Amino acid sequence: SDVIPADGPVLGAWLATAPILVLASALLVLIARRRGHWRADRPGLTRVALGAALFAAAVPTALYLVTAVRWWEHDHPTLVLGAGTVAVALGLAALSAFVPIRAPWRFVVVLCGVTYAALTVDGLIGTPLQAGSLLGAGPVYGGRFYGFGNVTFTVYATATLLLAAAAAQPLLRHGRRLAVAATAGIGGLAVVVDGWPSFGADFGGLIALVPGVVLLTSLVAGVRLSYARIAVVGLTGLVAVALVAWLDYLRPADNRSHMGRFVARVLDGDAGDLLSNKLQALTASLTSPLGWAELLGFGLMTALVIRPRTLGVPELDAVFAAWPLLRPGLLSLAVTCGIGSLVNDSGALIAGLGVITTAPLLIATCAWWTTRPAPLPVAEPVAVAPA
Repeated sequence: SDVIPADGPVLGAWLATAPILVLASALLVLIARRRGHWRADRPGLTRVALGAALFAAAVPTALYLVTAVRWWEHDHPTLVLGAGTVAVALGLAALSAFVPIRAPWRFVVVLCGVTYAALTVDGLIGTPLQAGSLLGAGPVYGGRFYGFGNVTFTVYATATLLLAAAAAQPLLRHGRRLAVAATAGIGGLAVVVDGWPSFGADFGGLIALVPGVVLLTSLVAGVRLSYARIAVVGLTGLVAVALVAWLDYLRPADNRSHMGRFVARVLDGDAGDLLSNKLQALTASLTSPLGWAELLGFGLMTALVIRPRTLGVPELDAVFAAWPLLRPGLLSLAVTCGIGSLVNDSGALIAGLGVITTAPLLIATCAWWTTRPAPLPVAEPVAVAPA
């Protein structure tokens, strides 16, 4: 069309280039500032870099919300789409920058909170935001025109797990049960919205999201994970998708989603071609140069979460100290994206998109938390002796 290129990779590059360039510029400024470069050591320039990172983090959400104006029905759809996306992203970035939260999870609460709320409602009411979003599978690739595609799954999973980690952290002061309940509630609702056939109908996403939610809930609960328990966590996704797909299969044939139809094809012995096509697409993604780059970035990001100080990012270590549940949240997200890359035909795209959606939030959080003015000391009351 005049707006959406027919070649999917071309569109993907078009969508990713702007936020990646903005994010890279912000990161370079912040690195120069940390090294004491005189041109970068200016509060105004740091604020611009922080705003750029927040803008990049808000772009995926904006690409869904701009659908509300039905940009494709206007006389100049490209202009409306571009201007609307930029306006929404700037609004979300400004909201997160000025919200009166003085904790390290302030940006996650706003940006992931809006994303989580928007996609949850979208899934519950029939996914109207997917039909007109450039991140939806239907208008871009001519895929299924209902439910959540692989890109939406990754954006939704990122918002879900990081928001759960943010919500649970302050609740720990009031007892572990409240924190576990919040994590399970946020994650459980996302699992239902993403995986239920009448909502997101995301077969592969359900396999990947359930282990991430179970892992994060277990870590918030203080469960010590042995190899056996880790294996059980990994299998929870298969159990969940098998149950949901079987329940969908039990519905009348005309009412089934692709999940129930897949069960029917398996029982009829007719699923071989489908599985072969999925496997070929997955192999092509994982073995392409772009796929290698995405997997490399994903591996570096995961290593950074595990050993931030060793890899020369003490700012992230400082954020972990102030927000201990962020590391479990990121590791749970890594598990979800890793499994998602192995069970979905998009393959390495999910790992790469997980990095693109998470990195801006981490950069903005680290930049703000480690450069914010120190709180003023509270003066001790002075006792005045009577004359």
